Amino acid sequence: MTTSTTETHCHCGSITGIECGWTGPRQDTVLVEYMPECWRSSHTAAGNYGVYPENGAIRARVSRECADMLTDGESEWTTIV
Repeated sequence: MTTSTTETHCHCGSITGIECGWTGPRQDTVLVEYMPECWRSSHTAAGNYGVYPENGAIRARVSRECADMLTDGESEWTTIV
């Protein structure tokens, strides 16, 4: 099996609102699932019921560095899938 080295962009901006500009091989990215703040209280009230995409979460393919930054301190609401 060969690994694709297709260049891709980090899509952290769909979570943070600001694109970082990272570009690199797809294998250097991870898929992150983020629960927007506007949905957190209703998600908690529902007993954290629901799964992506029905639960309102956002998924984005981001660089590993951005994934670490996004999950730091937000691990309850941001996870690497």
